[in-house]
Amino acid sequence: MPNWCENTVHFEHTDSKAIKEVKEAFKEEKLCNYFIPISVDETNNDWYINRVSKWGTKWDVGDDGGNIALDNDEHALTIHFSSAWSPPTGVYEEAENKGFTVSATYCEPSMDFIGEFVDGEDHCYYLSKAPQHLKDEYGWAYKEWDDEEDEED
Repeated sequence: MPNWCENTVHFEHTDSKAIKEVKEAFKEEKLCNYFIPISVDETNNDWYINRVSKWGTKWDVGDDGGNIALDNDEHALTIHFSSAWSPPTGVYEEAENKGFTVSATYCEPSMDFIGEFVDGEDHCYYLSKAPQHLKDEYGWAYKEWDDEEDEED
């Protein structure tokens, strides 16, 4: 069973159809596969290696446990979801290659990391070294992290 990484991603695109397609892919739990298709061949484990190396996470992400917030116009979409072990930063990179503007944040307190994907770059930090805006966004993680630190003392 994986640790779960909490994510928030914001997509923008000049083509409203592209935003609708991302929304539908997320609803079908195929967001990663929408941007980087990887078939599952049950006879070997290449699918696992390909997903982790290309997507950045083990399983695809979608509407199961996540939620969608459509912005005020049809050219933007914000999605909240969990991913296995780490954020799908490879997907964000590919989305940008396909004309999307992407900004995302993520947090996995059990593995002591938090970060953001902005301007095509991933910035990952230890919880204790994160910029204040990430600490503010994921304040719940700091409460859990502080509680765990107190238990160890």
